[in-house]
Amino acid sequence: MPLTTFITPIINTPDLIDAYHVIVEHNTADQLELGSFQIDDFIKLNPTKGSSLKSLLIEASMSPSDFPELTSYTRGSPISSSMSLIKVSTPGTSNDDKIYLEVCNESEGECTFNWLLNNSDRKWYGTNGKPDNWNEGT
Repeated sequence: MPLTTFITPIINTPDLIDAYHVIVEHNTADQLELGSFQIDDFIKLNPTKGSSLKSLLIEASMSPSDFPELTSYTRGSPISSSMSLIKVSTPGTSNDDKIYLEVCNESEGECTFNWLLNNSDRKWYGTNGKPDNWNEGT
């Protein structure tokens, strides 16, 4: 089963507590089927995979209505209680080190990411990519 990682910046203890509460809310919310993703909605949630699928459709001379059936739910599978705090330093910049909470679930991630975006005031990164300088960080 795929594993999807989600991260959110943590500045202080109240941030950590808030992030934990968001995860508990996600895991206890009802998981109801909403129907199928539309290609453009899917691309917003997962730009890399969505754009690849759209390109395949175009190459195969198929219309967006031929988009593979990907069921949308009100939330994704439960977020694991295993959490990590990650310190990211960006070499060669004057940026201060940043701390992120990293969590994951065992699913493709789009439904969980959509839930996090729509039910939390926190900044979350997931299927949409990572923060600026994430890959350059140590």
